[in-house]
Amino acid sequence: MMTHKLPGVLLKTDLSFLKCPIRCKGQGPNHWAVLRRTKFPKDHAMEHFDDFYANVYGARKWKSMRLALLCPKKYCAVVNNYSDADKIMNKLENKGAVNVRRMFELRAEKLAEEPSNYLEPLKKDEVYKLDLDAKMNTLRISSLEKEAQKKIPNVPLDKTLTYMQSADVEVESPAAEKPAALMNTEDDEEPPSPIDDGGNLEPTEEEIKSRLVRSADALYDFVPATKLQGLEDYVPESKHYGYYETESEFPIYITEDAPIVFPSNLNIYTYETGNIEDFSSPKRGSTDLFDYFLLDGASLFPILALNLQPNDRILDLCAAPGGKSLIMLQTLFPRFLTCNDFSETRLKRLRYILKDYFTDIDDKVSVTNINGSQYQEETNFYNKILVDVPCTTDRLSVNDNDDNIFAPNRIQERLQLPEAQAALLVNALKLVTVGGTVVYSTCTLSPIQNDGVVHMALKKIWEETELQFVIKDMSKVLEVARPLFPLETKLDLKYGHLVCPYLPANFGPMYFCKLVRVK
Repeated sequence: MMTHKLPGVLLKTDLSFLKCPIRCKGQGPNHWAVLRRTKFPKDHAMEHFDDFYANVYGARKWKSMRLALLCPKKYCAVVNNYSDADKIMNKLENKGAVNVRRMFELRAEKLAEEPSNYLEPLKKDEVYKLDLDAKMNTLRISSLEKEAQKKIPNVPLDKTLTYMQSADVEVESPAAEKPAALMNTEDDEEPPSPIDDGGNLEPTEEEIKSRLVRSADALYDFVPATKLQGLEDYVPESKHYGYYETESEFPIYITEDAPIVFPSNLNIYTYETGNIEDFSSPKRGSTDLFDYFLLDGASLFPILALNLQPNDRILDLCAAPGGKSLIMLQTLFPRFLTCNDFSETRLKRLRYILKDYFTDIDDKVSVTNINGSQYQEETNFYNKILVDVPCTTDRLSVNDNDDNIFAPNRIQERLQLPEAQAALLVNALKLVTVGGTVVYSTCTLSPIQNDGVVHMALKKIWEETELQFVIKDMSKVLEVARPLFPLETKLDLKYGHLVCPYLPANFGPMYFCKLVRVK
């Protein structure tokens, strides 16, 4: 308090507001100064990616990917055939969204006319020349399913046709109405393999070009993290891929894949490249089911790689939270779909999706809670298997701290991811029928978890079994997707394909690799 003397007046002024703040030594864990100095899991994730991916992809390329990962991703809307499909499609088209299937078809026509311009994107005005008024879904669900089944003649339950996409060769394989765990069947004689006992590819009718890759120069055949016990604290994770073995060699066959067949009943909408408009939240229609499902558009590619056909018996080995299972069911093709996941918490969301988007599918869908690497069937029942494995989920890891695999208490889990992923893929390769397809996918840019895991799994299959597989090179057939999706072609991917985050079309990351069992 300060006193001022003026002639005949005594003034008092309160100067307490000028007091200097006292430094608090006991700052709590939620104090702003403490939080500012704290490194959260997403900070650790970004540090790791900056170190790792800048070396793998180059500083310039990684800078573009990094920016895209930190920005909101782009969505696609999967139209629900079990709701008011016609009304939904009209609504989406009136808002300027384009049908992905029709874009693929238009692109295929353009490539057929001028194959030399396969890298030239469609012009914006060409997008709207599509026949958006044509409706592929005017029939009710029962009519659609009947039409789909006409594409393949009905065959006895003990002999279902599966297709080898490499040469359109029909192969007979044992099948059943339900998974083999529910009934016993006798195996039929194994069909002749396009690979002879000497490990050489026999020429097919279409003379598909193939190449033999040996593991001596494989970058991603690495020592498992369990053998680096104690090193993880001072060896940067980006260096782990440097610990690889080259003393053993084994043949890997790669052939060109057949053109993509986009299911006619699958309608997926998105906005053209550069258009950042969002879809509104889905609403319930007259059937009390949601009208469409929003998901990262890159999730479509593992499903297209499976090349679904009517009467397919499908296993989604790591199905939760359920987006890819939903796409498969919307094709109306599956004869039977098993949605499996080891996480009961994640399976809850999958069950909600099945309830909110489908009716009367209990006879064709089964939900199981089994460790995917230990999933067993008495006979090879499934001819299509999707292995969408748990991974570092790059986009989520750099944006969210909750359930982040880069949390300090999850370092061992993170370093052992490739081994767990390879175990899942190996089991799927053992489960699939002869002539059947396995698609391995992740949502990470990591070459270890992508090509590296495929290499590990094939090596283990070669060492421990007599099974033989062919990897399908989809580079050429994926050209139809270029107007909408940023598929990477300049990276040295040995086995699979990658949708990279790219700001004007911010999908992914999504890696996928297609393998077909031939023996």
